[in-house]
Amino acid sequence: MVINTEKLEAITEVEKVMLPGLDQPVPTVWTEAGVVTQRVADAAERAGYVFAVDPTSIEASCIGGNIAMNA
Repeated sequence: MVINTEKLEAITEVEKVMLPGLDQPVPTVWTEAGVVTQRVADAAERAGYVFAVDPTSIEASCIGGNIAMNA
């Protein structure tokens, strides 16, 4: 089976979210699986953060693939 996620491309800006078990909110970006990694890095940069990924694939890889491959 092949599942194509390229049209799943919704993304939010960075927001601070309280996660269970933590005392302070954590900067978080919500994305769908088909969001290109560069868009996440751009959102992080706008908020003053760095989303550190492999720079050679940042414009081609998607968040869903990064998670699936534990990249």
